[in-house]
Amino acid sequence: LMGAVVAEPTDLRLVVASKGCFRARVTFLGRAAHSAKPHLGINAISAAARLVASIEEDPALQVAPHPLLGPPTVNIGYIRGGVQINIVPQECEIEFDRRLVPGEDPDRIEQHYRSLAEQTAARFPGIVIRFERLLRDWPMETDPASSVATAAAAALAAANLPNEPTGVPFGSDASKFSRMGAPAIVLGPGSIDQAHTPDEYVGVEEVVRAVEVYKQLIRRF
Repeated sequence: LMGAVVAEPTDLRLVVASKGCFRARVTFLGRAAHSAKPHLGINAISAAARLVASIEEDPALQVAPHPLLGPPTVNIGYIRGGVQINIVPQECEIEFDRRLVPGEDPDRIEQHYRSLAEQTAARFPGIVIRFERLLRDWPMETDPASSVATAAAAALAAANLPNEPTGVPFGSDASKFSRMGAPAIVLGPGSIDQAHTPDEYVGVEEVVRAVEVYKQLIRRF
């Protein structure tokens, strides 16, 4: 009998599903020229902008929403390019973050975006691209009837806390345990809204409640 409990901040809600993530950097390499004669250059920003539009308008995002997680999403989070206004930019790079729902495979998602970047570059003769994977993580979905989930639900009920299974859009180590064959849940004190902020905190009372929930969960499991 195996199970994993990952104590990320869930407001002590029972999380049985989480999104996966694929992040990449795409660098476009063109040719510099004076802006008075732009036809002598190859504009790397123009090519990158076309890829940004293709990523945001990608029909592959139009999949059926997951009942606990909603649809997959994508965010262009970083762009850098150009030297100054009167020079055709020789280089431009973008970084994007794609969130996956259960049923999507990060390897296939990566190949899809590599192909999209190559197709975009082909529309700009002379453009060269570099495609770098920055992060890859699988989505997670655990059966609410699994032993660890039912033990957690019973422990939460005993503490007079909500115990309905839910999902979160962020990732955690739970997906790694799940891929190793250990049914995993995410359950912990604190809110993800306070995570990674200058004043990150978890209320002491909630930590105390979490201790009691974990004790009951372990005994029931």
